[in-house]
Amino acid sequence: MTASTMRVVPRRSTFISRFLAKRKLLLFFALGVTLVAVGILYVPYRSYNEKQLQLTNVEKTLNEMKAANAATQENIDTLQTDAEVERLARQNFGLVRNGEESYRVLLTPTTIEEANEQTTSTIIQEG
Repeated sequence: MTASTMRVVPRRSTFISRFLAKRKLLLFFALGVTLVAVGILYVPYRSYNEKQLQLTNVEKTLNEMKAANAATQENIDTLQTDAEVERLARQNFGLVRNGEESYRVLLTPTTIEEANEQTTSTIIQEG
């Protein structure tokens, strides 16, 4: 064969190595794009999770406050009745209705000490 009739055929190993090189380049490019996408999406995702946690905490606090408000409103409603006003006036201020008499039992200091000793001895005997 002469030089003019010879064709230059690339060796198979060169073709395969070029194909593999392009494939590696494409793989690294895809990996890079994936990492960038994950990096870009991670920040909003983390922020979203933080906001969800804050929302859960605020809802819990809101429910606790609603329960406290309901209890306070119930107390207000009870205190606005005539029976409750009378009960508190009798209990706290010793007030009585017309025709009733009020009595108070005053304890002397020795009586108080005796009562405390009896209570203490009862507790010791039970314990």
